[in-house]
Amino acid sequence: FLSRRGPGLKFARAGLFVLGQVASAKMADRGQDYKTTVKCDCGECEIVLYGKPVYPNGNYCCCNDCRQSAQYLEKQGGRKELKEPAKAVWYPNDIDVVKENFYAFKLRDKTITTKVACKKCHNLIFAQNDFYQGNVTCVYYKTVNVSPMPNEAKSCAVFCTSEFPPTYPKIKMPEGKIAFQCEKFFVDGKPTEGLMEFLMKAFSKKVENPKGSTNGCQIVEKLKSDVVVLNLEPLKDF
Repeated sequence: FLSRRGPGLKFARAGLFVLGQVASAKMADRGQDYKTTVKCDCGECEIVLYGKPVYPNGNYCCCNDCRQSAQYLEKQGGRKELKEPAKAVWYPNDIDVVKENFYAFKLRDKTITTKVACKKCHNLIFAQNDFYQGNVTCVYYKTVNVSPMPNEAKSCAVFCTSEFPPTYPKIKMPEGKIAFQCEKFFVDGKPTEGLMEFLMKAFSKKVENPKGSTNGCQIVEKLKSDVVVLNLEPLKDF
């Protein structure tokens, strides 16, 4: 359990984490120009992310793993699978934990993505992936309560459309067209080339965590001994 007593991070055995004077001072030093609050439905998990998204707004992921994660969480009692692309946004990996009742899970032992959810309501709080290089964390903003919400109308990327069920609603892009058979990437409503180059540059930007703060990698590491490995059979492409 994360607590900010004293000069650094310490772990407490039980109880709810409450932001104290030290954390408040740290938040003020970091600046209040852009922060995002992520809360689960039951109220037992809450984090604050600092800094603007490393990529302007939301993106759509149609991959089998995102769908399979949503199906698993629904079976545990979480939100119903929306049967649409997973909607996600990447933030600098600079986090304050306000409340936590986390658990971590992976679909398979060798997958590079670890997802963190609430033990009680099974909202998906965030995800960490080796591709992020420890510098960003991913929030799926339709699986949890996020404020402020990303502006889908301006920017988005679409990934893995070949894995997306054709019976699901088509993906509307900022230019008003439908993206379904190809990858597309928009920034401020304009098509952009070189998606992977853009992401690698964005993900390689180092994030310095202020004293007393944490990040998604550290949270996952703390949960590592109890991570749930589901070993589910991969879903088939369409």
